[in-house]
Amino acid sequence: LNLTGEQSLDGKARVDGIALGAAGNITREWSLFANYTYLDSEVLHGVSSFCAANPGAANCGNTALFPDPLKGNPLTNTPKHSMSLWSTYQLNDWSFGYGATYQGGFYTQNSSLLGDLDPYKTEAYWVHRAMVGYRVNDSLGLQLNLNNLFDEEYYTRIRNNVTLTNGVITTGSGWATPGEGRSAVLTATLAGEEPGDAHLAAATSEMLASAATLARLMSPPPRRVPRFPGGLAGRAVAAGDGAGDRGRR
Repeated sequence: LNLTGEQSLDGKARVDGIALGAAGNITREWSLFANYTYLDSEVLHGVSSFCAANPGAANCGNTALFPDPLKGNPLTNTPKHSMSLWSTYQLNDWSFGYGATYQGGFYTQNSSLLGDLDPYKTEAYWVHRAMVGYRVNDSLGLQLNLNNLFDEEYYTRIRNNVTLTNGVITTGSGWATPGEGRSAVLTATLAGEEPGDAHLAAATSEMLASAATLARLMSPPPRRVPRFPGGLAGRAVAAGDGAGDRGRR
């Protein structure tokens, strides 16, 4: 009997995995940075002692047929595979970079009462980025960064909530934050202005204005984010402020 109404986490889970990383130079001009993470998660015990002894009791979320519906399933929001890669190459006054980030799919729900959990698994995605830099002189350096080069649609901070009554879905809702769309950013680095270098500041200002125009041209227009299929437990995605709505095709 919980007279205070306070709640605390209960249960046990295990995550086995490995994280690998590498950084170094293939040649004097060519550098490489990479990492990979593998996570194998499993719920060992997912209900309280009270609910285990009283399946189907109020606020327990289990049944006599599934006294521990989470047991044996993976943890939510825990991708099995994730990795990133970034490489740069220096060619005289020019520098070039290219990289990608991979996020594997993960489950937003892990109760066996829901039956097939595939509708509650997010899609894996790749995000590519590139960079080109130029050293104008000892005082000025320019760098153009292209983020999400192929305008991949993806979502972060995904939540999917369902309410089960006697093992049946009665209500459900969900939300997520759309990932950043394709963008271009030009930066200028000034190292100690010298007499007579005022024209560099003017040239830099013009380049930054051109970069802003380029970014507007490259960025896709806002799109309405639709509700995902899945009935009452459908993954409704609410666009966050800032990046603009990005709907799944």
